[in-house]
Amino acid sequence: MDILMLGTGHGACEKERHCSGILLKTGDNYYLIDAGAPVESMMVKRDIPVSNIKATFITHMHEDHCTDVVSVVKCFSGYQDEKTTDIYMPEQNGIDALKTWCNALHMHPDQRVNYHLITDGCFYDDGVISVTSIKNSHLKDYPSYSFVIKVEGKNILFSGDLTSDLRDFQSLQNGKYDCVFMELTHYKVNEHVGELLGFDTKKMIFNHISPYNIRRYNLCKDQFPYETIITTDGMEFSL
Repeated sequence: MDILMLGTGHGACEKERHCSGILLKTGDNYYLIDAGAPVESMMVKRDIPVSNIKATFITHMHEDHCTDVVSVVKCFSGYQDEKTTDIYMPEQNGIDALKTWCNALHMHPDQRVNYHLITDGCFYDDGVISVTSIKNSHLKDYPSYSFVIKVEGKNILFSGDLTSDLRDFQSLQNGKYDCVFMELTHYKVNEHVGELLGFDTKKMIFNHISPYNIRRYNLCKDQFPYETIITTDGMEFSL
């Protein structure tokens, strides 16, 4: 399986980092985890048709994680008349708003785009990958999720956005992972390195990165017993 980091920045775009987007490829199947802008542009630059996306999974309803999902709908509205795609979102009002906005933009994908509400536990299994949601506390009054994806015999955790005190870590650490994709914005990494060391994983890949946390990471990076990587846009991994 291959994983492409389309966007690795925090809530606002920077010169060298776009908003959150991760593309997972296994065989001929592509899956998108979050769709902050400009995931469409990042894919096109790598000659990956957006119409190859089999399913999109949105961790939570913040602009930097879901704005470009409208571009996914566009590709199945005006540029694709054979394939279908599934879009999973954490809130029904997000699904309703996306449909309304697409209608306002005169995009009518009919039956080619299927919208789904994320539920607790395993909510997706197409025989190629399975996706299990773990509710976290990033949004106090609204649903926000981490995802565990099982693919090719591997377990991969995508943390999504977390909280400043990492109070959800116990629920995330109840598993053995081949790789953990961990956000690096909403907590001070050097003050919470102890919690990070609690993961049973072979590798931790940091994404959704704030510049100040890179400096903090450099203070404690030698404490990690597994490989750690600070990602940049366009970085690719084979797992």
